[in-house]
Amino acid sequence: MSMSSVDVVSAISNSTAETDLFSASIPAGKLGLEKTLALHYVGRLTTGLLPPAVTIKVYLGSSSLTVFTAVALLASGSKPLVLDVRISNVNSMSAQYVSVVGQYNTSCITADADWTVDTTTAQTLRVTAQFVSLSTSTSIQTKEAVLEIS
Repeated sequence: MSMSSVDVVSAISNSTAETDLFSASIPAGKLGLEKTLALHYVGRLTTGLLPPAVTIKVYLGSSSLTVFTAVALLASGSKPLVLDVRISNVNSMSAQYVSVVGQYNTSCITADADWTVDTTTAQTLRVTAQFVSLSTSTSIQTKEAVLEIS
C-alpha cells in the first residue's frame, strides 16, 4: 500500500483547535502481522515575531503519541517540520511499537511508545497540531506526506 499527498489545501492558521495535518484510512488487516507502516511527513511552519508554542501528535485509531509538547516556536520565518513515523505490529495484530524521528528547524525530534491497536479493523492514521495561543502570522502547511505499508 502506498499513498501520497502533496500541498494539502488545509493549513493550520490562527487556531488553537487540535487540527489534522495528515489523515489516512488504514483498511482492516492491511497492517498485518510483522508489517510496518511508514509515514514520511514534511511541513512548513511559518511564524511571526511572537510565535505561540505548538503540540504535535501522531494517532492510530484512538492511541496517540505526543511527538513534542508546547514547544516554543523559533522567531519569525519559515522553518521545516519533518517527521518519519514507523508503526510496526509486533507478534500480534493488536500490539505495536511506534517511533518518530524528525526535525524542526535545527532541533532533533524523537518519541516512541508501545500501543495496543486492533489492526484487524480499519483504523485512521493522523498527525495533528495544536497551537497554545492564537497568532495571525503563524501557520503550518503540509508540503508532502508519503505513506507506505510493507
